[in-house]
Amino acid sequence: MKWELRVPIAGICDASGPDGKGLGFRCLEENTVASMIHRGPFSTIGDTYKNLKSWIADNGYKIAGPCEEVYITEPGNTPLAELMTEVRFLVSKK
Repeated sequence: MKWELRVPIAGICDASGPDGKGLGFRCLEENTVASMIHRGPFSTIGDTYKNLKSWIADNGYKIAGPCEEVYITEPGNTPLAELMTEVRFLVSKK
């Protein structure tokens, strides 16, 4: 399984391939995304994905890359009903 963690880094860095432990980093280009905030447990996040995909299609965009989830609240310390997750897709105009 491949995981990608996105965090801002201060200063200038050079992209590097995976090291002996499989860790590396790369610089990302600016992209256009469509996103929605999901509030509630992860068991209901499918509805947010469905609504976001509908918005993308209804507004002249197409999905242009994999989805991302940004965890706004910390799952271990937040009641399920108050969890907040940003769901986003890379998009481009049709």
